[in-house]
Amino acid sequence: MSSYNAHVALDASNDLQDWNLLAEAAVSWLVNDRGASVGKHRIEFSPQSFRYARLRWVDGKPLAFVDINAEYVVQQYAATQLDTIVLPGMPAAEGRDILYAAPVAIPAIAIGFVFQGQNVVMPVMVGQYQTTRSRKPGERVVTQLQPIVNTTFYQLSQKGQQRVSGDIEITATNASTWVARPLTPILERPALRLRWAPATIVFVAAGKAPYHLAFGRTSATAASVPLSQVAPGFTLRELAELESATPGALVRQQRSGTIVEGGDAGGSNRRYWLWGMLVCGLAALTAMAWHLFRQMKADASDAPASDAASDSELHASK
Repeated sequence: MSSYNAHVALDASNDLQDWNLLAEAAVSWLVNDRGASVGKHRIEFSPQSFRYARLRWVDGKPLAFVDINAEYVVQQYAATQLDTIVLPGMPAAEGRDILYAAPVAIPAIAIGFVFQGQNVVMPVMVGQYQTTRSRKPGERVVTQLQPIVNTTFYQLSQKGQQRVSGDIEITATNASTWVARPLTPILERPALRLRWAPATIVFVAAGKAPYHLAFGRTSATAASVPLSQVAPGFTLRELAELESATPGALVRQQRSGTIVEGGDAGGSNRRYWLWGMLVCGLAALTAMAWHLFRQMKADASDAPASDAASDSELHASK
């Protein structure tokens, strides 16, 4: 049809019995002799989920449209970027237990094992040691394994194909020592793999690179501000596309003349200078007061002698 004009309503339902009105809109189009067209053929409403939809003609002639297209919003969730560290195992004092020394600052959210053998199946408990006081006489402290994971890790090879158990997700855990207790004898000491979501610092670069990030001083005041103040108006996608700064080698600062520790030393030196200046000022005031006191005392002792001399001269003149 070269021209059409109607008013339609869009209803939705999940059971073909109960219908809810989603939106009403005018539908129209016009095509001229040269083939140019203008039309209004969109019905917009807030995103909703439903199984069935129908059109009702409130005004105008009902038509069987050639097609009806539905548009919906697609939400994409970016996968969380995880960092990984592999820790070598060390023998523990408790039976077959294996110890792993880890940086305590890592909030591990997934753990796994790296095996050297081709066919390894290891049921294991992974956790941390916990010391408690024993109620038995003669035993003061008892060390027990507090498990976080109790499962089976494996690495199998069959017909040239390898099957490896994936990492197990856990609650974010910070620990300096991890303990693995194999429940069956094992010929190797596998490495422990920890995965965690790294923290991100967003900052506005000012001045000439490189930039120095100092941390570790207990007396430092918090300088973090909301992300909306650092990057106002940025979307999550834009933040993800920002240029990343690569940290260099970690340098441990000394106590004297450093960025981290130097602040305290400089503050102490300033306090010492202020106290020294105060003491010097008090000494100068004391010296000035003593000098004025001696001068006033000298003037007071010279005044009677001058008066006596004046009287003698007056008597002689008479």
